Parts: sequence; C-alpha cells; structure tokens
Amino acid sequence: MRCFHKIAAAFLLAGAAISPASAADFIGDYTIDAHTSGSGLTVATQKIADFSVAPGFDLTNVGDSYSTALFKIWADNESDVGADDLNGKAISVNFAFTSPTIINGTVVGETVGERSFFGLFQNGQLSWGDVGFGAGVNEFSFGNGGKLIVSLTDTEFSNGLFGLNDSPRYGGTVHATFTLGALPAVPEPATWALMISGFGLVGAGLRANRRNRNIVTA
Repeated sequence: MRCFHKIAAAFLLAGAAISPASAADFIGDYTIDAHTSGSGLTVATQKIADFSVAPGFDLTNVGDSYSTALFKIWADNESDVGADDLNGKAISVNFAFTSPTIINGTVVGETVGERSFFGLFQNGQLSWGDVGFGAGVNEFSFGNGGKLIVSLTDTEFSNGLFGLNDSPRYGGTVHATFTLGALPAVPEPATWALMISGFGLVGAGLRANRRNRNIVTA
C-alpha cells in the first residue's frame, strides 16, 4: 500500500508539471527615453509606477489586466511653441521584466508642440503608435507563446494661453494597462525537470513493487 501511495504521488507530481503554465507576479522595471535637449519641444519626465519589487502586479488568467499611472511629462524650459517645436520628436518606454520570466519590449511614440487660434492656445502632445518613428511594440512575447499586451495612453501637457506652462504642475500623466494575452503553451525548462523527476519516481516505484512481489513469490 505504501508503494501505491508513492506511485500515486509521483503521478500527481508529473501531472502538475505538464499542466498549462500560469503566470503570476510580473516584476520588472522601465526607462523613458525622451527629447530633453536641442531643437524641437524639449520635455521632462518623472516615473510614477514602481513594480521592480515583489509582488509587482499579478496577472493569472488570460484576459486579466492591471492599470496604473506610469509617468508624468511636461515641457521643460519652453516658454511657447516655436516653429521648431512643431516637428515631432521620438519618445519611448523600454520595459524589462525579470519575473515570471525574462520579458523585454519597447513602446514608441512622439512628442510635439501644438498651437491654435494664432497661438492663443498652446500645449504639448504625446501620442503612441505608428507616428513616423516605427510602430509601437505593444505585444511582448515570453516563454513559448506567452503574450503580454501593453497599452499606453496619449496625453496633452503644459497647456497655456499665449505660451506654455513649463512646470511639473501642468504636466500630463501617461497611464499603462498590462493585459495577459496568452499563457506559454509548453512548460519551462525547470518544469520539464520536475516532470522528468516525477516520471522517474513512477518508474522507481514500479520497479520496487515488482521486486517485492518476486521476493514474496520466492
């Protein structure tokens, strides 16, 4: 009976190993690359979210999502929208997750100055996606078939009359939504090792049971 229990436990261990993988805590960091000097609208940014330490944020089932304020942006040392500020400049957010596995990806966008009614209304505009610098990479792959979908919000910033309000107080906030698009279809290497050890226990249990029967028969 004791041998049967060992074999049953081994089968349960192996079965758990080959069941579909499930994601859990997403832990990582991100950096923001923006136009901070030179010709064109110069901006400053400040990170808000922090998921660099456990528990980060949790996505367990396909379709689960997590939303947060990601960073703030404002015009820096800009009193008004000049002719050079009407030319868009690249901005990108680079994500690097270390858990549940290594996940890297970048979302690309553009910042530009806007003015209307002969300069009465002025502001900066941040937009994401295909804006002349390449499409934003909003779907990050991990494992074998796993997908993390990242969506960032557009925002206006530093709105003013006959000029720009170039201080953090008048900045715009970018929000991020992380959605689990798909789970990895195949166990990771560590899971394979667990599965192999489980089958090894099954085999060892069967051999031990056979030897015991032979001894009793003899």
